[in-house]
Amino acid sequence: MSNSKISENAELLTNAATESVKSNASEKSGVKMRPAKKPSTIWSVVGKARRKFDAQLTKTNDVKRTCLDNFIKAEFTDEEKFWSEYMDVANRLLDSKRFEKECGELGVAPRILATHIVFLGAGKVNEVLKKGIVATLNSDYILYKDKFTPDTADKYAMDYDAMEEAQKALPEHKK
Repeated sequence: MSNSKISENAELLTNAATESVKSNASEKSGVKMRPAKKPSTIWSVVGKARRKFDAQLTKTNDVKRTCLDNFIKAEFTDEEKFWSEYMDVANRLLDSKRFEKECGELGVAPRILATHIVFLGAGKVNEVLKKGIVATLNSDYILYKDKFTPDTADKYAMDYDAMEEAQKALPEHKK
């Protein structure tokens, strides 16, 4: 029997044993185990596009966008819905005062950098929020100075300048 076949059999036995333990534990406690939450479709698209992009010899923003476009069409019936969800994630970064401050210190456009970080995946988004841009990306943030998202995405991005102006225009008691 080959090593790969042995490994495969061992993995099957381990999975079966794990399921048996889970089943017994839930029966004893009377609690039904729910299956793990399925990741959002946006992360499926981003992950596939990123792997495709990483395999390319030429890594330009046009190539990055093409990789995304190919997988968006395969998983979303409405491209605008994808960009809405994509920018919801970018808005998490844009909503962070720490992210905004660090972008200012680095001299990078927050919205553009945020869209590139989302392309790097959910783990990088969370790491940037937790540790900061430089601590997460080192000097690679310099590579993310040009826009690659379509204009469609821009209408779903938070516009902090406009929000601040609107906030200033409110009467003091409404703030």
